[in-house]
Amino acid sequence: MNELFYIKSNQLYINIYVQPGAKVSQLCGIHDNRLKLKVLAPPVDGAANKAVMNFFIKEFSLSKWQIEIVSGDKSRMKTVVFRQYTNDILEKIEEVIKDV
Repeated sequence: MNELFYIKSNQLYINIYVQPGAKVSQLCGIHDNRLKLKVLAPPVDGAANKAVMNFFIKEFSLSKWQIEIVSGDKSRMKTVVFRQYTNDILEKIEEVIKDV
């Protein structure tokens, strides 16, 4: 699938592009039809993946079990699944998309 995000089996999947080593962790637009996420952590020893998880957990007040990187573990292009999602998450994503 080449969609920014989609819902499958009542779970929200978001395709993201991760830019490690940024000055601040933030959602900042679209890159290659993926939600772009800048993270502070470097792409070393899984630090960027951990930063991605921590960003979404903090940003959307999630528990660790509610989110997982399901593809792209060693790539900048990743897919994240939210096992339980709310309209707040969808609204935040739509807000980022509108600003592009």
